[in-house]
Amino acid sequence: MDIGFTIITRTSARPHFFARCRASVLAQTYKNYFHLIVSDDPADHYPEGDFVALVEQLPGRGHNLYFNEAARYIPASHPWVIFLDDDDHFTTPDALERIAAAIETDDDMVLWQVQFPHGLIPGDMAGLPPQAGNITGIGFCYHYKNWCNWLATSYGDFYVINKLYHTLRPVWLHEVLTGLQSVPGLGLRVDLTESAA
Repeated sequence: MDIGFTIITRTSARPHFFARCRASVLAQTYKNYFHLIVSDDPADHYPEGDFVALVEQLPGRGHNLYFNEAARYIPASHPWVIFLDDDDHFTTPDALERIAAAIETDDDMVLWQVQFPHGLIPGDMAGLPPQAGNITGIGFCYHYKNWCNWLATSYGDFYVINKLYHTLRPVWLHEVLTGLQSVPGLGLRVDLTESAA
């Protein structure tokens, strides 16, 4: 089965983080992907991908809602959705290959472990139902036909993942396929320094 992925990346005022994220996407050995970029700052000229969507800036956790706007641009040819923010990255160039190999039906939900500065998320809970604070939005993939809207709230990723987990067939990969480039950004738009980039 030829799996088409859409990787959705939010970015704003963080060109150095974004460059690393983008490089990890371009380095993927599995090339059937569409990189959809979401930006809320028209002054940002660095975002590049297969499509760049400009969205209205929203306060607080409103940046979670950018995903709902981005969903409008997911091409039918690439219905398998992965979220990867600008300060995240694929940890291995065959990440998409591994995810694609795990998919059997449109009702699968593939989950994997994510490298955080303090350890893996989820750690010992990998393979078990999601728990708030021990699951993250850059550690799962699912088919667009099962889209679940994001909410402007803390633990927005948990609510999406938990709902899908109990609706779809979870497929756990006990592998680290994505990770953070730094500590969690919390939507503060703090970029890498040029020397670190």
